[in-house]
Amino acid sequence: AKFPQSFYYKGSPGGRRVALTFDDGPDKDTTAATLDLLKKYRVPATFFLVGSNVTGNGDIIKRIVKEGHTIASHTWSHPDLRTLTQPQLTGEIMNLENALKEVTGLKTALIRPPYGFVSDDNIRQLAGMGYSVIKWSVDTNDWRDRNVDQILINTMPDIRDGSIVLMHDYQKDSVIRQVLPEIIQSLR
Repeated sequence: AKFPQSFYYKGSPGGRRVALTFDDGPDKDTTAATLDLLKKYRVPATFFLVGSNVTGNGDIIKRIVKEGHTIASHTWSHPDLRTLTQPQLTGEIMNLENALKEVTGLKTALIRPPYGFVSDDNIRQLAGMGYSVIKWSVDTNDWRDRNVDQILINTMPDIRDGSIVLMHDYQKDSVIRQVLPEIIQSLR
């Protein structure tokens, strides 16, 4: 409520829309499989990228952009933002921005704090840098749970109009490629 123009954990209701978001990539295999599914179902998503994963994954990042998805910041090294000084936070953001600009020529406008941890001072600094801070309203807990049914139980009862759904696209043993079609088809 303190930051209505720069902090979001859900979208505006009224459009029967849900935002699918993926954290911690890119990963050549998992992100590619996720993109294949999104393309198959013609669904856009937002990818919150970690800078340390950018190196060697330029092709997958270009594919994310080419296929109409949004790339966003998840910092360079995935730290708890609350523990950083202002210059450290700026460095985390700018290192990722510079790497993404090299690959895509684009600058991001959205940032998701790692672990969802963010202070009021962090939000002020990020807003001052031109970012909107995006959290989530539905957590699939796919980082913890490896069972499709459990992820659906974690997810579907909490989805509402305007929900922002948190998933991950970096784990080799991720079940997202199994559960994502179920989520998309249920939402449709």
